[in-house]
Amino acid sequence: MKAKLALVILLLAAAACAQNRWLAIDSSLTGEKLEALVVLPPGYEEDGRRYPVLYFLHGWQSSPLNLSLLLDWDQLLAGLCHEGTMRPFILVLPSSGDGGESWYSDYQDGRAYERYFLEELIPAVDRSFRTIASCQGRGIGGFSMGGFGAFKLLAKHPYAFGSASSVSGMLSLETFTLGWSLLPLRVFSYTFRHLYEDVFGPSVADWRRHDPKTLLAGLERTLPEVFAQRSFFMAVGSKDEFLAADQADEVAEFFSAVGADYTYQKVPGGRHNFFFLSSRLEAVFRFHSEIFARSSRHLLSYNANGKSRIAR
Repeated sequence: MKAKLALVILLLAAAACAQNRWLAIDSSLTGEKLEALVVLPPGYEEDGRRYPVLYFLHGWQSSPLNLSLLLDWDQLLAGLCHEGTMRPFILVLPSSGDGGESWYSDYQDGRAYERYFLEELIPAVDRSFRTIASCQGRGIGGFSMGGFGAFKLLAKHPYAFGSASSVSGMLSLETFTLGWSLLPLRVFSYTFRHLYEDVFGPSVADWRRHDPKTLLAGLERTLPEVFAQRSFFMAVGSKDEFLAADQADEVAEFFSAVGADYTYQKVPGGRHNFFFLSSRLEAVFRFHSEIFARSSRHLLSYNANGKSRIAR
């Protein structure tokens, strides 16, 4: 009897902690059925509140399923929220598409993974969950290729996101390509051949149009007031195997020169792997939570239909 009671208690506790939902989208822009793992904060089912959303993008050849197998994202989010020092938010782990190789970009052949993110995924999340559907209530982050995607998407679509974070991100394509050495890298690397032939295009000008560092500089130059209202976080290991530390140094130097709101953590000995990512997630979550809390003081109330009266 005691054993059965204990089992019932465990099942009830598991049900109370289960916050994961899967959202599937038949994308007309990519021709794929793409899934996203949605992690809801503690209390979501009971309180009726609207929550900010953090989109966290996976790395090269990964997926939200891989991330879900590597880490209990719901337990991590619940634990930090229960401490009472972090503002709860909805966490979305989307698929990049194309087997985890899309670089969150629109392809040369018309498959539009960047447009999918903005035009199909975000609206689907806002329809399906109680979100704060404005840039003040929306952040984006990612690891490696996902860090590239996060900074690129904010720089190109600054009215969609209020903050961006990168862990071991590819933030300077110039450094990533060893000074725009596109042809040699295309010959010897499948990754660079894919980017050259399928994603960015064959010229340096094509690559510059996708380069986070270049795009951020352009945003600061053309929309300085908007840029000044955006916040950034970077974490990287000093021994990163893909030159991510050098790239983060470059972006940090730019941020410092223009007076951007940014946080930079360069971790001695850190490398480019999931162990480093998992060691930085709490800092990433706290960063975005602080930005959401800061922004919430300026948010106007939502009406009964959940529509914001703040311009996006």
